Amino acid sequence: MTTRLGRNDQCPCGSGLKYKKCCYEKERTAQSRERDERVAVEIALAFLRDNFPDEVDDAIDLDFLGCLDDDEFDSVAGWPDDLQAELEINMGEWLLADAVLRFEEESIPALDLVLGPDGPLLPEHSREWLLSLGDRGLSLFEVRNVQAGEGFEIGDLVNTDDTPVRLLDPAGSETARPGDVFGARLVRKGEVWILSGAFYPMTRDEADDCLEEIVTGRETGKSGAEDSPDLTGPIIIDHWLRNMIREQSASETVEAPTKR
Repeated sequence: MTTRLGRNDQCPCGSGLKYKKCCYEKERTAQSRERDERVAVEIALAFLRDNFPDEVDDAIDLDFLGCLDDDEFDSVAGWPDDLQAELEINMGEWLLADAVLRFEEESIPALDLVLGPDGPLLPEHSREWLLSLGDRGLSLFEVRNVQAGEGFEIGDLVNTDDTPVRLLDPAGSETARPGDVFGARLVRKGEVWILSGAFYPMTRDEADDCLEEIVTGRETGKSGAEDSPDLTGPIIIDHWLRNMIREQSASETVEAPTKR
C-alpha cells in the first residue's frame, strides 16, 4: 500500500524541508499550468469550430485525412471510442499547430486566427503554450532506454543530429519499451522537454517505411526546401492512419465469429 505524503512530512526530494515548504507548491503550480494549457486548447478549438466550421471541416478532410480513399475514410469513422478519442486529440493539436484554413481570397494559419485580435481572450501563459505547439513540427522518435518509475530516453530518427532527449514521465515508463517508435511533437517547458500530447504510434515496419519516405522527400527536395513546406508531419500522419486502419481491420477479422 502506498502511504500518502502529508504536507508536514519531510519532502522526498532530500532538501530537509517540509513537503509544504518545498515541492508541494512546485507541484501545485505545475498542475495549475497543465490545467491552463488543457483549457487553452479547448477554448481555441471551440473558437475555430464555432466561427469557421466549414473551413475547419475542409482542412481536416483535405489535409489531415486527405490521404484516405472513400473506404478508408469510412473505416476511420467506425473506429471504437478509444481510438476516436486518440484521433480527436491528434486532429485537435494538428489544427492548432499546423492547419491552414482556406477562405475565398486567402489562406490563414488556424493559430493566427486564434491569437489574432478577434480571437478568444486567453491568459498570457495560455497563449505561450499555444505558440509553443507550433515551434517544432512532428517528428519520428525511437525509445532508446527506459528508467522504470522515472521516464525514458528518445532519439529523433529524422533529425539525427539532435541529442537524445530524456523525458520525465513515470506513467509512460511503465508502458514504453526500447525500440518503440512513434510520431510526436517535442515542446520545451522551462528546463525540460515534454511531449505535447498528440501521439502517433506505429509498428516497426510502418515506421521504417515512414522514415524512408521522409528521407527520400528531403533528399529530392520535395520537403524541407526553403520554398516548400516540410512534409514530415503529413507523412507521419498518413502512415499512422494507414497503420491504425490495418490494425483495426485485422482486429475485426480476428473477432468476427466463424460461420458454420
